[in-house]
Amino acid sequence: MNIDFTAIIHQQSAYKTLLGDIGAGTLSHCYLLASPDTAVAAAIVYAAVTALYCPALCGTCPACRKVKNRSHADIKYFSGKLLAADVEKIVSVAEFAPVDGKYRIAVAEGFGTVTPAMQSKLLKTLEEPPRDAHFFLIADAPEAAVPTVRSRSKISVRRSILFSRFTK
Repeated sequence: MNIDFTAIIHQQSAYKTLLGDIGAGTLSHCYLLASPDTAVAAAIVYAAVTALYCPALCGTCPACRKVKNRSHADIKYFSGKLLAADVEKIVSVAEFAPVDGKYRIAVAEGFGTVTPAMQSKLLKTLEEPPRDAHFFLIADAPEAAVPTVRSRSKISVRRSILFSRFTK
C-alpha cells in the first residue's frame, strides 16, 4: 500500500528544520528522527534528501526520480533489522567522494535495531565526518540511540515526531 504523506510531512517541525538547514547551507552531518510513526519519519527524511538534489522538489527531474526509485549513486539505503555488515556499509559512506552530486548520504531506517556495540563503531564516524557525508537515522524511540550518541544531539518534541540534530 502506497500512502501519500505529503500533507503530514509539510506540517512537521522536523521537515521544516531539515529544509531550513538545507536552504541555509547548514546541513548537519547526522540527523536522528525518533518516532513511533517511523513511516512518517522516513517520509520526512526522503523528502529532505530529495531537496538536497532538487530544491524545487519537482518530482519529475532525473534527480527526483533517482531518489524516489532508490537508485541514486550517492545515497545508500538501509532498512529492517540492521546487522554489523549494514553498520560497516553505513560507515563506508563516509569513505568515498560523491559521484552524482555534492553529498554522500546514508539513510538508516530501523536504527533502533543497531546494537550498542555497533552504534559505538558508527559513533567515531559521526564524531569526525567528512564534509560531504550526511547520515539520517530513523528509530522508533530516542532511547534506541546509545547515550553517547544522544548526548551529542539537540532534541525537541513535535507532535509524534521526535527530532534530533547532532552537532559537532
